[in-house]
Amino acid sequence: MAQMVAMESIDLNDTTVTIPAELPEEQIHIETAEERYERLLRRAKTEDLSEVSGIGCLYQSGVDRLGRPVIVFCGKWFPAHNIDLEKALLYLIYLLDPIVKGDYVIAYFHTLTGSNNYPSLQWLKDVYSILPYKYKKNLKA
Repeated sequence: MAQMVAMESIDLNDTTVTIPAELPEEQIHIETAEERYERLLRRAKTEDLSEVSGIGCLYQSGVDRLGRPVIVFCGKWFPAHNIDLEKALLYLIYLLDPIVKGDYVIAYFHTLTGSNNYPSLQWLKDVYSILPYKYKKNLKA
């Protein structure tokens, strides 16, 4: 016979976590933003991201005259509706993590970008919330 378990919902911004009500507090672990980023970084270093890197929409182009790494993003080459956006996020983390410890520059090219190249606003918000402060602090242009 199936046993009924009382459940309790916890609202975490845009995420609701449902846990058994009688679960001891020491067994409950909610992943922090830092833990989530570290988990994604580990995945980015181990998974095959050639599907995303082969598109050529995001790459390091060299350095600017101040010696800062320059990352190029070409919007028209980003197939937002035909790509695994989680792999795209992993590739972004894989490419930028070694760079964001210092100042860096991102050049975004919007020419010939169409509606099929735009990811959802929710995905952009999720990416922004996942990336740690060092990504934002050291971005110079």
